[in-house]
Amino acid sequence: MNSSAVGIVLSALALGQCLLAASILLSRRDPHGVYWPLCIFFMANVFTELSAVADIVTYTDTGIDRLILLDIVSIAAFLLIAPALWFYVRNVTSQRPAKTGWSETWHLLPFVFASGVCSVLIGQPDAVQQSVIGEGDFTGSPAEAWLATLLLIVAVVWLLQSVLYLCFILRRLLSNRTQLKNHFASTEGRELRWIFVILSLLMVALLLQAADLFLSLDSGAMLFANMSDFALIFIVSLWGLRQAPTFISGGSEPYELQNYTAKTQQPKTESSASVKYERSALDDTHMDRIAGKIVDAMDARHLYLEPDLSLRDLAAAICVTPNYVSQTLNARIGETFFDYVNSYRIRAALQKLCDTDDTILAIAYEVGFNSRSSFYKSFKKNIGVTPTAYRARLEDRSALQSDLGSL
Repeated sequence: MNSSAVGIVLSALALGQCLLAASILLSRRDPHGVYWPLCIFFMANVFTELSAVADIVTYTDTGIDRLILLDIVSIAAFLLIAPALWFYVRNVTSQRPAKTGWSETWHLLPFVFASGVCSVLIGQPDAVQQSVIGEGDFTGSPAEAWLATLLLIVAVVWLLQSVLYLCFILRRLLSNRTQLKNHFASTEGRELRWIFVILSLLMVALLLQAADLFLSLDSGAMLFANMSDFALIFIVSLWGLRQAPTFISGGSEPYELQNYTAKTQQPKTESSASVKYERSALDDTHMDRIAGKIVDAMDARHLYLEPDLSLRDLAAAICVTPNYVSQTLNARIGETFFDYVNSYRIRAALQKLCDTDDTILAIAYEVGFNSRSSFYKSFKKNIGVTPTAYRARLEDRSALQSDLGSL
């Protein structure tokens, strides 16, 4: 089987995967509208992959042209892929259910422009269509020249648009990492690392498409492009469908807004003053009081032992709004929620390493970590060595003391 046939098989597999993923998303209940951009992403790829598969349908000898309409539609579909992926990443990382309004319609301008060019191209005779994007002879007529120029502009716009959205997504992911450490004691499964793989595959696809646009790649390079495209579709369908929003809970509103709404909707009673105080700026006295409550919750109640402890859990335990807890941690204690909780866990782990013979993995779970890798990473960050090296150092010291005692 030659590389061209393998490429068509990969496109057919990617097409089936897109149709399956899109059908799952269309049948899924999505009250916050988190996954609708992902559905658009798969539907746009349906047209691009269908265009690639339709290349095997060539009956020019019998007077039946290949399905060039799919090629034209796929040109416009390309302009939806990057924005759809950006909106999906934005939705799964938003702290509140994202609402798409008219102010964001500018994201569709490249697609609208490409659709207009494709609409004009569809209205042209078959000979013009073939000469511009097919295998026909380019005669150099004014219509062909204008259409070819417009299609080149569409291609350049697509490349620039894709690079721009890749930057948007990368900046969003880096910002999300910071926000996660302000809200969760464990970021395992929440960092969206798989999207970094997607960005790498998209960059490879962009480079190959740009090279093919201006240099015409050989069959081997195109096969590599098809493999990257299939890997991209497979990873997005595998992880994107099951990726839960990192901040949005099961309710229609996040915790902070639910808490605020519940307080402001209470009838005015003797506690109305405290409600008003909660809405005012956080002063130093109140911040010191909250800091004391946080320390007490950690020292006396050992909340850090909860593997999935979040800022909301800590706030609920000390009866303070999450925003105030976060502000106190950053301003008074000088640490993110993630670093603060894990520092308690590391101190508890140090004690167990000294006093017990438990395995390192058992100790990691006992003090609140939910994975070996996160424990090792946090331990080395705080202590400077791995838990194994630290225990070996303790054993060497014990052995030395034993030898000295026998003298």
